[in-house]
Formats: sequence, C-alpha cells, structure tokens
Amino acid sequence: MSKLIELGLRQFKFMSLSSFSQDFIDSLPRSRSADSFREKKAEKSDFILVVSQDCDIANDGFDFIELLVFRNARSE
Repeated sequence: MSKLIELGLRQFKFMSLSSFSQDFIDSLPRSRSADSFREKKAEKSDFILVVSQDCDIANDGFDFIELLVFRNARSE
C-alpha cells in the first residue's frame, strides 16, 4: 500500500467522493463495520476521511485502510 502514500493518501486526509467512480461509491456501504449501517448509501456529495495511520497505509502487509464516510451538516 506504499503506493497510496506516494499518491498523497495520508491519515486525516479528506476527499470528496465526487472524484471517485460510482462503483467505488456503491461499494462503501458494504464495507461498513456495523450491519445496521450497511443500508445507508453513500452519495457523490459525501466525503471520506482517512483514519488509518500513515504507517499502516504504507505497510504492504495491510490489504485495507480505514475510512469514514461523512457529509456536510444541513444548514436549516
């Protein structure tokens, strides 16, 4: 996974899902840790936050990194 570090993916980096493919966005709910949240869809207007530590992201022994999907709060 060190290639991810080379691409600039670091702990606490957040990115808009608008720059990702629809297939990736559709796969996110299936990866949620709690079954009760797997029905909640991710949208192109959402964001992801990388929560894995840089040492884990750079470690070729890890197959996955931890992400948090979030969206802006409503301003109503």
